[in-house]
Order: sequence, then structure tokens, then C-alpha cells
Amino acid sequence: MTGQPTLPGRVRVLAGDPERIVGAGVALSARRVLTCWHVVSEEAADGLAVAEPSGVPVEVDVTWSVPIGPHGEGDLALLTTRAPLAGPPARLADCGDAELDVRLIGHPAQSPAQVLARARLIGPADPVTGWRQLDRLSTATVAVDRGFSGAGVFDAAGRIVGLTVARSQLGQQTVGWMIPVAAWRRQLPRDLVPAVAAAPRTEPLSAAERSTLARALAAVPTMLDPLARAELIAALPDAIRLRVRVTHRLLLDCRELLATTLDTDGGFAALHRRLSEREDPDSISMREFRALAVSMRLLPPPDEED
Repeated sequence: MTGQPTLPGRVRVLAGDPERIVGAGVALSARRVLTCWHVVSEEAADGLAVAEPSGVPVEVDVTWSVPIGPHGEGDLALLTTRAPLAGPPARLADCGDAELDVRLIGHPAQSPAQVLARARLIGPADPVTGWRQLDRLSTATVAVDRGFSGAGVFDAAGRIVGLTVARSQLGQQTVGWMIPVAAWRRQLPRDLVPAVAAAPRTEPLSAAERSTLARALAAVPTMLDPLARAELIAALPDAIRLRVRVTHRLLLDCRELLATTLDTDGGFAALHRRLSEREDPDSISMREFRALAVSMRLLPPPDEED
């Protein structure tokens, strides 16, 4: 991936008159914003509003909430705007237990401007709270602090994988936590649950997954014909084409092609595009190959493609 992706769905949560920033939130749609219950629970009487990064404040009402439970669970609130937001809503992704680098933008009271923090999402979800841990990347980067509550946690593709909820000082280390998308979607009323895509895969395929995928690729007619197979490889980007060692043995060629595309940024998507140009996408072999790739998070579901 080149450049920096946009981070859609970010809002500031404001309260009082004159308005002051009390936290952050995630725009789920033009009229719905998700934030932490503790961000708005003590401020609702003073009047609440949200503002997009370059937008004007829009008044909101708290229309659903789950307060903090006895073990720290809950802590969510849904705001409904009195006028539609102008910007695009957040793109959401369920990252499961994947460990990945993320970033989030908060509004600490002591800072004159918004602050970007980079962190490493690590470990499984806590069995009681459902939270996942955000570790500061290094002492040279900003730590999650007060003023980040309710901020969306963005993956490398600009998708939100969670909502910042808390932080603690453990010895010399500041540790943050987020409520993963999957956890807060389970708490939202069914009619308010937004669509979520699977996050792009970050961990390598296992040997068994590679073998299964190679066998599915070998069943595609283009791969069965040695000449068509060579033409397919020749049509791929140089970063792939020049590195594939052709053995003229079907399964070995499929394994070699997959190994090269999976090791190349955007390589697997390029392979799928070239296959789709040569095959009927509704054929049994292509449907099975694509379904397998989607299940492994190598391709997005059809309804999530750009």
C-alpha cells in the first residue's frame, strides 16, 4: 500500500456552552455516532454535539446506551444527530485476534490540537470486558491518554477495528484498551448494527491453507492447460511474473504461483483479476476458489469490493 489512507468516520464529541471537546466518536452513518458512555454520561444535561474534522458542530441526542458494568464491561452510547453529517461514515472491520499496527486520533485537554497515536493491537480479547490491548509502539510515539475515549482505532487500510475505551499506567508503561468491533456490535440493538467487513489478512497462511488453496487453483481450467497457464503468468505484474519458476507440473506451478503472489503487495488480488478475465466467474471452480480466498481473508466479500 502506498501513501496514507483516509480515516473516514472520525468526529469530536462536544458539550456545554461554550462548547468544549469531551471525547471522540465514530460516525456509523449520516445520523448515528458511536462513542463511550463515560464520554457523554455526565455531559448530556449541558447539551451535546459532534463535529467532523472540518465540519461545524451538529447537535445530538443520546438514543441508546450501555453504562459501565461491575467488571468494566459495557461503556457504549449511540448518538443521533439532529442534522445529517456531511462526510462519509466509518468503514468497519472485524480483525478477530489478529495482531496489527493501528492508529487513533484523540483530543487531550492539555493539547491545543488533535493528537495521533500509533499502537500495536496485541493479545486475545479479555474474557470479561471483551477489550483488546493497545501497546505503545515506542517511547518516541504518543501513548493513548485521556481525551482518546471514543476514538476509532484504524487499521492500515483506514478501517475501524475498535473503539478506544480506557488506559492505565502500569509501572513505566501506559497501556490502552479498545472495544473491538465484534464486541460492540453484539451489544447494539439488532436494527442498529452496521455492516462489517473482514479485515485484510496480516498473518501468513499456514502450510495446510496454502495446500488447500493450491488445489483449488489447480481445478480452474486456465491452470489445467499448460499454454493458458503460461499466458496467465506472463500477464501478471513484473514483480510476480519474473519471479515465478515454472515447472510445467500443474500442482507445483500452482504452489509456486501462490507463494509468489502472496509474497507480493497486491499480488493475490492481481492473480484473481487476471483469472477472472479468462474464466466465467460463476463457474464452479472459480466460485470455489474465490470462496476459499474470501474465507482466508485474501479477498473481500463480493459486496465489499470497491
